[in-house]
Formats: sequence, C-alpha cells, structure tokens
Amino acid sequence: MTNKSLKSKKKKIAILNHGFIPAYRIRFYERLNELSEFEYTVIHGKPCNQSGHFEVNQNFNFPNYQIENKEFKSLGFPVIYQPVILHIFRARYDAVIVGDEVKFVANVVLFFLRKVLRKKVLVWGFGYHRIDVRPVSCWLAQWMRFGADMNLVYTAGGAAKLKSKGVSEKRIQILNNTLDMESAENAHAVVEKLDKDSILDELDLRGSDFTFLFIGRLSARKRIDEAIEFVKWLNSERIFGKVMLAILGDGPERESLERQALGCDFIRFYNNVYDPIEVAKFMRISVGVLMPGIVGLAVNHAFAHGRPIFTLADNLHSPEVEYIQNGKNGYIFEGGIKALENGLMKLLRDPQRLVQLQNNALKSRKSLNLDNMVKAFDEGVRKVLGS
Repeated sequence: MTNKSLKSKKKKIAILNHGFIPAYRIRFYERLNELSEFEYTVIHGKPCNQSGHFEVNQNFNFPNYQIENKEFKSLGFPVIYQPVILHIFRARYDAVIVGDEVKFVANVVLFFLRKVLRKKVLVWGFGYHRIDVRPVSCWLAQWMRFGADMNLVYTAGGAAKLKSKGVSEKRIQILNNTLDMESAENAHAVVEKLDKDSILDELDLRGSDFTFLFIGRLSARKRIDEAIEFVKWLNSERIFGKVMLAILGDGPERESLERQALGCDFIRFYNNVYDPIEVAKFMRISVGVLMPGIVGLAVNHAFAHGRPIFTLADNLHSPEVEYIQNGKNGYIFEGGIKALENGLMKLLRDPQRLVQLQNNALKSRKSLNLDNMVKAFDEGVRKVLGS
C-alpha cells in the first residue's frame, strides 16, 4: 500500500469513487489538481470482477492512495469493501467524495460515521438509480443523496430528478460529465489530414461501402448481438454493397459475440483502444457509432470526432444520452430493433443527411469541454468548504 499524496497546506479532499481509476478519468483527475487550490487524492484498487473494466497500470500524475479491494457476494450480489476508514481518519481530509454505488460498502459506512469523523461528505453520481437496481440499494443511495453536503451530478437530468425528490438546489452541482475532449479533438484534426484509403488498409477494413463502429465494454446491456445481426442481414441482402462493423473493446460478452460473428469477414473485433490517434482513425472511416443498447461516454467519444450515435430508447441509458438531440446529432429510435434497422437503412440511402448529422455532432462537442467539468466539480467542493 502506497500513499502518494503530496504534503502541503492545501485543503485535502479524498475521492472514493468507482473503486478504481478508469482510463477515461485520468485526465480529469490531472486537471482537477492542476486547476484547483485544493489537493484531491484519489483512493483506488482494482476493478471488480465481471465489470468489463481493466486496471490501468501506470504512475499517475496526481495524488493517489492505492488499496486492496475486498470483493465478496451477499445474497448473490457483488459487495466490495475498501479498507479506507482508518486512512481517511488519519490523513485528516477536509472532505470525502463518495460514489452513490452502495455495493461499495465503505461509501455507506462513511456516511454513517460522517459526524463522528467530522468530515464533509459529497456524493458523486447520476443523481438516481436505473430501474434494474435492487430497491434496498436505491433506498440507501437516496438516503445518502439526501444527507450529502453536496450532490455532484453528471447531468441536468439527474439534477432535476434530485430536485423532484426534495433535495435542495443549493446541494446540487451539475457537472456535464465528459472525458478528455481536447486530446480527442487534437487527434481528430490530425487524422482528418490522413488518406482514408490508407487508414482502411491499416485497420483491415478495405472494401467496405459503409462501416459502423461500436466502442465500449462488451456487455449484454450494450445489445451488440443485435448490431451484429443487423449487419449480417444487410450483407446477406447486398442492398448497400459491403457494410462492415468494427467492434472496439473487451468484456464478458467477447467470446459469445465472436462465436456469433464466426465466418463473417465484415465484422471485425479489436481490443480496447486508448490511444486518441488510433480511436480517431476508426471514427474517421465510420459513418457513425452503432449502439443498440445503453450508451454513456461513447456519446462524447462520437461527438469529439463528428460522428452521430445511433441507439434505441431505453430507460437503462446512462445520463450522457441527454446529449443526443434526436434527429440532429444522432438518433434514439423508438419501437425496438426494427425501428433502428429501418431508420438506418433510410440514412444509408441519404448520404447528404449523414453528412448533416456528422456536422451537427462535431458542433455538439463544444459544450462538453473537460475543463468546464473540472471547474464545476471544484466549485461544488468550494461551496461545501466555504473557501
């Protein structure tokens, strides 16, 4: 166990969220410590099993404290204990930021002990739980949100739900959750100058008339199997020539999806791609991001490169679905997979409409600047600490 927190007279904030450090949060934590007068220490362990996330092994350029998460099951559900209580007490943090995922029991324990520990406690999360979450988890999370000194919520939709439940607007800070858009935008500018045919050769996607892209964790909720079946059908009918599907990511459904696509040379699997230039190459050769199931930060990824996102209406979507302006920078199809299939077929017949969607998606990225999220986050903490 190593403590990499820097010694200073700054007010100290502990961040106990996600249970690990996702790759997409690294730049956020860097900028948070670069721009703030506070010192933010991120407490982290390994991702929980079956999450589809992978540990990032690197020396982080922000204060962090590594722990060993203890994972077990209770009534068939995963429970994770993070041994952090003594550390938080001894390190004399001025405030603690926890997630609203109650499977991390330390989040709940810290809430029970917040007055004893004399710590300000902020909750960082959606502001609500999806309908597939156990009622007891929803109740505990809602109790935390009501008791929090501040709720740091992903989007305006989450803030509205909190207010509708009776949480004071003074204890809600909207973040507009995003990722490192600047690096993505810089990569986009570089790759736009490259020869498209050369990129297709490099990615082994030459010969396609249209290419759809999936990017994210390969989990059942993403409904990637339906995207595969749709592309299979398009190629069997040969309506639009050869239509390809490039799948970027890894996760628990990988083997099953590869079996489903066996023998289909128009469906290609790639591992997780983190390098912004490499992601930009896949975006460049695609007509858009196809995700029949739940969407999250893939929306931001798509808009950073001027690509629309195509999905289905689903009450399990993450908050970033709010960024999709239906029919303008992407589509949220109502009516199930057939509605998505029919809608995409119309789009493939209308190249001018596709270009219009791509241009609008590119404009949408302006509102998703990472530094704006950092400043909103820091402002929420400042309100609590009165600094």
